[in-house]
Amino acid sequence: MGRIIFQNSSVVSFFCLKTWKDSKNYFRRSLTFCDQKNNEIIRFDNPKLKISKRKGDTLLWLVEGKDHDKDFRIMLETCAEKQFAMKGGGSQVYIKYAVLHKELRLKTKDRIVALDDLGGGVGTFEDAYW
Repeated sequence: MGRIIFQNSSVVSFFCLKTWKDSKNYFRRSLTFCDQKNNEIIRFDNPKLKISKRKGDTLLWLVEGKDHDKDFRIMLETCAEKQFAMKGGGSQVYIKYAVLHKELRLKTKDRIVALDDLGGGVGTFEDAYW
């Protein structure tokens, strides 16, 4: 799950449920962009989400989503991390990251939204699995 808020008060939220650490299959997916400037909500209908991470000096998360006529991509840079592990009757790992956006592009049939339209942003990204 992730939620990023931008300087112009627009928000992007995404969610997907996975079963294990490196799973590429998601049971539930959602992606919504709330455009404060235009007072519009852009929802993706059952988006095909792809989430990947790149390790280097800092951890980067790339989230890409697509449905019938919409395309979304955001790169998030990790600035802080807190990990919890819950055990007993199974185990679950929950890692919460504070993130800054590095790039963003949202394309619909009517327009394209980029970082220049939104200003800076900060948010959280959660990686949970069992």
